[in-house]
Amino acid sequence: MRNSALRTIEFFNLKKEDVLYSCLSCSTIAGTMMMVRALVGNQKIIIGPVTLDTVKFLDEPISFAAMIPAQVEGMITNFPEKAYLFKKVLLGGGVISKELNTKIYHLKEVGFFQSYGMTETISHIAIRSLAEHPENTYLILEGLCIGVDERGCLWLNDEVTNSGLIQSNDIVEILSPTSFKWIGRWDNVINSGGKKFFTEELEKKISSLLSAPFFIGPVPHKIWGEQITLFTTDQELEISKGKLASVLDDHEIPKEIIVINEFIFTRNHKINRSESINQPAIAIKEIL
Repeated sequence: MRNSALRTIEFFNLKKEDVLYSCLSCSTIAGTMMMVRALVGNQKIIIGPVTLDTVKFLDEPISFAAMIPAQVEGMITNFPEKAYLFKKVLLGGGVISKELNTKIYHLKEVGFFQSYGMTETISHIAIRSLAEHPENTYLILEGLCIGVDERGCLWLNDEVTNSGLIQSNDIVEILSPTSFKWIGRWDNVINSGGKKFFTEELEKKISSLLSAPFFIGPVPHKIWGEQITLFTTDQELEISKGKLASVLDDHEIPKEIIVINEFIFTRNHKINRSESINQPAIAIKEIL
């Protein structure tokens, strides 16, 4: 934890006189690491409420904060003037929507960053600037070495502690010794008709077509092995094959919409796909 804190402090060039703001629960690693950074850097830290309106009563300039996307959305929407109290904000624990990314883009005076943490590591190991780096492209922190295995999944070695390789199930493209592009999780790959489809890539392509909550997942198919399927909680959701074909190749188009009662989320606010998929279907609609 100390090494991770030092790397983050160095990356963001945080000084002893800087003020940190924590609005994440210390029962999560993200909240705990904010406290560790303050202790390691000997910096003042303000503890805010773990709510979507966490900045409501904040009136002090903040050098560095960590938030989930929903908290940033709440700040920009309900307390836009508060955003300018922050110098640098690190986002993690959830997907940054296109709408939120657009709102962030217009806040030129604030530095927004997105963290990347392997499920297999304690804290983040790479960071991207939302203003400067292409989507899903990250710079690794100082003292770390990266590579991929035969599946194309990221591995990590800490050159400081020399604690051995940490293997992930994240499929990436190595861009340089210090940067990579995240593609998706090996766990979420759909194998259909001998081809591999990355659910995260498909979701990104069709996100502009749907306003309802959804995710892409597999269902068993007696011929193709697995079938690409769109899952939602919105019983009114309808979309045509022709509309999907405007952004997807023919073999990428989901065959059905399955309506489920609710999405199951992990502690990190991400959809637990396997548990969500295993819920009883409320309705099944063929996409025509």
